[in-house]
Amino acid sequence: MSAGPKSAAKKLLFSSSSLLLLGMTVSGATQGPTFCTPNPLIFANGVGNGTLTCPAFVPPVGGATLNSVTINFTSDYLLGSAGTNTVVMNFTPVAPAAGVVFTPPTVVTTVTGGTSSGAAGMGSTTASAGVSTANFATPVTVNVTSAVTLGTVTSSAGFGQITYVFTATPPPPPPPPPPPPVIVGCNASTLTVGPGGIPADAFQVRYFSNLNIPGSSTINISNSGASSTTAFPTQNGNLCVNAFAFSPDEQLVSCCVCPVTPDGLASLSVGGDLISNTLTPGVPTSLVVKLLASTPVTNTLAGGLLAWGTTIHAAPGAGGNFGLTETPFSQATLSTAELTRITALCGFIQITGSGFGICKSCRLGGLGADKQ
Repeated sequence: MSAGPKSAAKKLLFSSSSLLLLGMTVSGATQGPTFCTPNPLIFANGVGNGTLTCPAFVPPVGGATLNSVTINFTSDYLLGSAGTNTVVMNFTPVAPAAGVVFTPPTVVTTVTGGTSSGAAGMGSTTASAGVSTANFATPVTVNVTSAVTLGTVTSSAGFGQITYVFTATPPPPPPPPPPPPVIVGCNASTLTVGPGGIPADAFQVRYFSNLNIPGSSTINISNSGASSTTAFPTQNGNLCVNAFAFSPDEQLVSCCVCPVTPDGLASLSVGGDLISNTLTPGVPTSLVVKLLASTPVTNTLAGGLLAWGTTIHAAPGAGGNFGLTETPFSQATLSTAELTRITALCGFIQITGSGFGICKSCRLGGLGADKQ
């Protein structure tokens, strides 16, 4: 029984689906399989020459390294004569650039059947040399010949699909965070009380525990703008947030200054900044951190300090599990004796510590509990 137009269309669709399955056996990051055009390439009476054009490689945003190129081919015929019919089709890709080599250089497919063809002819070729993004930036042309070596057919059809396997270029690392604003005139050893007395939020305290567990404790600092008196063109009210880190035996192990502009956000890592360069060799596993806000240059105590701390605690029950907590620093009453003592100790560290005891500078932006 002869195949009519509907059965012919179904047969071509079946051939295309078979080719798609063949192409999808390639693993890895792929572009394709994508049909070459025309799809299909048809030869009247199963005889003739033609070309398929396979799409070029389009690298993803950010670039890619092209690893391999494979072109899969399928051939078929329609409406053969009674008896046995054989169609042989040759697919020969043309190198898109110098140095590109396909193996095998020509793919030969054979279809044998009766009035309706048997299994579609299938084959593939792979670029074995010259594989690069630049070399496949233009389409690949495939020369195709079709011949009937036995019997007669109404038409033959050739299909092509190209698959590119690539490795995407990893995105560049994010730029380092910008440094905190440069605010001159901050000095944790020369703090004084201004005519207005000590603002209620100028002195804040918090403890940090389990510092021997990586990623345990961070400090995030902001400036509410309470000391600001000028909005434009440049807002004033910058704060010097002076940090004093004490070990459990009341020893000042480090001190430093973190400049914070109004509405800004800065941070300190307790492990990475406060105890990484202590005055003495011993590194405490817990700290009391005192923050004092002051104005630049005059170093008088000022309001507007906001601070939060993250630390780690043993979870209830057995098992050695830990839980993270984040709470604000507590506002505290600052006595004249305490102010004199901590600033004097910081001054002693600055003069005699040979660089030890000066904690690392803060950074712009906040830190999570898993950062050091």
